[in-house]
Amino acid sequence: GLLNQEELVRIMVDRLVALRSQNTPYWCWGYSFPWQTRTILVPRMAPNLVCTSFVANALLDAYETNRESRYLKMAVSAGEYILNELYWTEDESIASFSYPLPLLRTRVHNANFIGAALLCRIYKYSGDNKFLAPALKVARYSSAKQHDDGSWDYGEFSTQRWSDNFHTGYNLCALRSICQYGGTSEFEAHIRRGFEFYTKHFFTEHGAPKYFHDRTYPIDIHSVAQSIITLLALRDLHEGNVNLAHSAIRWAMTHLWDERGYFYYRKLRCCTIKIPYMRWGQAWMLLALSTLLERCDGAMTGTHGSTQSDSKQFA
Repeated sequence: GLLNQEELVRIMVDRLVALRSQNTPYWCWGYSFPWQTRTILVPRMAPNLVCTSFVANALLDAYETNRESRYLKMAVSAGEYILNELYWTEDESIASFSYPLPLLRTRVHNANFIGAALLCRIYKYSGDNKFLAPALKVARYSSAKQHDDGSWDYGEFSTQRWSDNFHTGYNLCALRSICQYGGTSEFEAHIRRGFEFYTKHFFTEHGAPKYFHDRTYPIDIHSVAQSIITLLALRDLHEGNVNLAHSAIRWAMTHLWDERGYFYYRKLRCCTIKIPYMRWGQAWMLLALSTLLERCDGAMTGTHGSTQSDSKQFA
């Protein structure tokens, strides 16, 4: 028969345990493949902040479901990895997390916000103040790097001076979580400015989520997914967010969906790259569509018809 929710959660956690990075005292995670950034090659299974944060948040979701203490303990250990191995400061003016490797003293804003958000969430459930102050210090540093128009560069190195859709979405969602779990409203102005830039520059008139703020192509499935998640997470900021999220889904179903049951990688001006990446595309679209179904319950009305029928199409 079908597994119940508790059994599914246990299977998920067992898989995460099997995939943890080895040769480290902390619970932390990396990708099961080597990956090339714009500047370095990161080895297979090397733990990094972003992957570890996504996993630790899943463990906290599981903890919220059944209050099993080992899930919280693993998430706390992940927070200690970030705090003890990745957190650094310089001259009281810089506070950041190393990413993607511990030895790299980078200042990557989405990594900073994602790590800070996790530490704030761990603080909420553990009650340990050691997680909160560094989280807020890093969040304040990266918030201060927001431009007057509301945008952020990817990072502070000369090779990181670009702005894109999904990293901006990460920033905004993480800042909202920092406010929620850190018990503060000090970042709300940054969220509002960033959201205004986001919706003004990262969508075409037809609702297609652009990768970059200053050109139409490429249109990437990961940007589509994170756009939906971001719009729903910040739906209190504009009444049209849910409609825009549905426009993004409709565009993706028209241009990036394969009837064999998966989404393509990205659309260029000249062609479409039809590779069905599991992590980059399928998993994130599953999360985006699940988030829509959970938060809207199939009852909202989109710009081009009933959302309820749209939800059935994507279920």
